[in-house]
Formats: sequence, structure tokens, C-alpha cells
Amino acid sequence: MKINEFIDFVIDLMNEIYDEFFINLSAKDFFLTSGCYEIAKIVQHYYPTSIIMIHKNNDNCAIAYDNQVYTANGIVNKDDYKKASLEDISYLETYFNPDVEVYNQKSVSENIIYEIAKCNILKIEK
Repeated sequence: MKINEFIDFVIDLMNEIYDEFFINLSAKDFFLTSGCYEIAKIVQHYYPTSIIMIHKNNDNCAIAYDNQVYTANGIVNKDDYKKASLEDISYLETYFNPDVEVYNQKSVSENIIYEIAKCNILKIEK
């Protein structure tokens, strides 16, 4: 599965799983705002050579893979992002870690990774 298809798959899965929690917010909107770090962690779990990126304004994060940078919107301008340092990751964990814990007190990313594993259909294309 290509990374952009995987991101769309995660968004669709998130809409199914969390529909009762995000009444006025779609999964895509969540992943484009406070949940950007959550989708980056999910993608990096399945694409371990991907790199978490942070916007130069520190207001969003994305994932770099195969010389492209992706958000929930798809490919974005890579010049607007830089590789996240350890300090940046700490910042993301503090400010982009939404207080959404459901299903046994796990984070959104942990729950989505678990749900994807249950699907048993993923073939990652590199």
C-alpha cells in the first residue's frame, strides 16, 4: 500500500472507530490540527524509515517518506517543514498530544495501530 493510500485508510478507520467522540470534527480535521502527531506516529509505525517533520512555524507536523512530505491532506511543500529534533518531538508530545483516551486508556495512535493489526490486510509498498 502506498503511503498516501495508507493515510487515507487510517482516516477512514478513524472516522469509523471514533465517530461518537468527534461529533463536530472529522478524522481528517483532527489529524490536520491537534492530532497531527498521532497520525505521524501511526505512519511511522508502519513505515519505519519515515521521518517525523515539524512545520517551520511549529504549528503542525507531518511525515517524510520517499522524498515527499505528507499530512492528512496528502503531499505538502517539503520546504515548509524540517526534520523534528528530539527537542521538537518533546514539543509535539506536549502540545500535539490530544487528551483523547478511550478503549482501555490508550492513545489514539495506539488504538488505531491495534485496529489496523486486526484488519490483517495491510501490504506496504516501498
